[in-house]
Amino acid sequence: MPKPTVVSRKRAPKMNTVVKAPSRRKKSVYETRATYLDTTGWFADWLRGGVGPGASGETVSPRAAMGVAAYFAAVRNISEDVAKVPKKILEQMPDGSSMPRPEHALWWMIHDEPNPDMSSFTFFKTVTAHALGYHGGFAEIGRTRGGLVYALWPLDPTKVTPKRNAAKELVYEVRNAAGTESITLPARDVIHIQGLAYDGVTAYALSHIMRDAIGTAIAAQKFRGRFFKNSTVSSCILTYPGVLSPDAQKVLADTFHERHSQDNAWAPIVLEEGTTANVVATDGSKAQMIESQHFDVEEVCRMFRINPNKLQHWLRTTFSNVEESNIDHINDTIMPWWIVWEQELNRKIFMAEERGRFRVRNQVTGLLRGKLQDQADFSQKMIYAGVYNQDEVRSFYELPPLPNGKGAKHWIGVNMMSIEDYTKPVPAPPVAIAPVPTNPDPNNPAPQDGAPPGKRDNQMDAVREVGLESFCAHIQEQLKIHCERIANRTQKADFSRWLPGFWSKAQSETKEHLTLPILQCIMSIEAVRLGSRRISELKQRANDIATEFAEWMTDESKACMPALEWEYRALPLAIRLFERIFDDGTH
Repeated sequence: MPKPTVVSRKRAPKMNTVVKAPSRRKKSVYETRATYLDTTGWFADWLRGGVGPGASGETVSPRAAMGVAAYFAAVRNISEDVAKVPKKILEQMPDGSSMPRPEHALWWMIHDEPNPDMSSFTFFKTVTAHALGYHGGFAEIGRTRGGLVYALWPLDPTKVTPKRNAAKELVYEVRNAAGTESITLPARDVIHIQGLAYDGVTAYALSHIMRDAIGTAIAAQKFRGRFFKNSTVSSCILTYPGVLSPDAQKVLADTFHERHSQDNAWAPIVLEEGTTANVVATDGSKAQMIESQHFDVEEVCRMFRINPNKLQHWLRTTFSNVEESNIDHINDTIMPWWIVWEQELNRKIFMAEERGRFRVRNQVTGLLRGKLQDQADFSQKMIYAGVYNQDEVRSFYELPPLPNGKGAKHWIGVNMMSIEDYTKPVPAPPVAIAPVPTNPDPNNPAPQDGAPPGKRDNQMDAVREVGLESFCAHIQEQLKIHCERIANRTQKADFSRWLPGFWSKAQSETKEHLTLPILQCIMSIEAVRLGSRRISELKQRANDIATEFAEWMTDESKACMPALEWEYRALPLAIRLFERIFDDGTH
């Protein structure tokens, strides 16, 4: 509790008393500016580098701003999100594609260890955090005498000043910790990461230009702390009916404050000789403490262009739009910093003959994916339309190509044609006249090839399309059933004992459910290829493949626990099953 105010009734101050100040000569403007009295805060501004307290009365600096929870969370989240994606060196190929080059001399420095003291994640996080809070993030490029880059060292942004030399070239003055000595580095030897800059070089420091907003948040935070420290009591007025000397008033106020503050705030109050106490309390709801705290979070979000849910401010966020919010965070908040990093590194770490051929790239494809159901639908439609092949879809999910070029072939539905072809008249099929064999050998009859090769290819494409669609539907149905059973059982106490039996039952159900579609697909392939295997042999092969696939699918589902997203796993599984059947049909 703050110290109480002691009022003696017989010596109460008169409210209407007017005190006249002695007449003084009005000072000129020059005399006012020349005084050493810090009446306007000029001296404190000079010590702070020209930045004084704002309207809130709080002195705001980059370090003081980090005491605001929302500000700290924004700096941490953005810097960590920028640093967490792997950085790779890609080579631009003649056909326009890009290939990772782990053998490049700079790969280890960019991907794993920019310098012996820190990992890649720590380095990129640190410099990005400097860029967010100060006028820029800086790192010195270590070079050999031959000009080859071997390390990146972060610099203290408070010790770095970009400036122009006598030749109007951009250089960086770097001071030591004591500020007594400095060195000048050329621009080619400094990685400079900055946000919005008025001259394209020196960025705005948010703690400077937003000092009123940040200072208000600091002041509100201190007010809340003092409010609860004093047990929500602002002050207390002690009224004594008699006369107290100034010393007695001070003793009474100090004693009352000592006995009834902090841990003793709720102790009984005992007053003597007719002294009364009037507590002056502040209503937290009327002061709008909660509303002001929410507003402070939203102000910080505006500064950094970050979504409130990234600062754990879920006031207007729902689980139905959180995925779109995450993608928006990547595109609007993180992507500009990735671009700044990539362009700055590409400008300064490669040799002149390597520029344009090699570049640093953040591998962000996985973070830009949409909803899982949308991914599955999009991939399936692109494969069926022949736009993407399987390897191209796998590369989007950062998976390696299928072995032996199996995924390089494009697929397309055979029941589609252009409007022009549809309006054309269908020509009559030519009458095929079989040639009369000469000197026929009754022991070696001529083979009956059936359909010509081109037609057989079309028929096989139809089998592939129908087979994939059928397998995808059956597998999706099985996965959905399994996921629903696991979700309904997860919260029960016997879940761990129930799970092994469930997997055994799920494997047998999957085998039983897929055996007939597999047999139909095998028989279709056999018919197109004019195979000679018996139906009993085909049934046995279908049973073996179903058993093998059900076991493999169950093992993979166990490994994916608890994230059994049945929506997007059906298509890859169906492709794998069809490839297994197709390979078996070639033997």
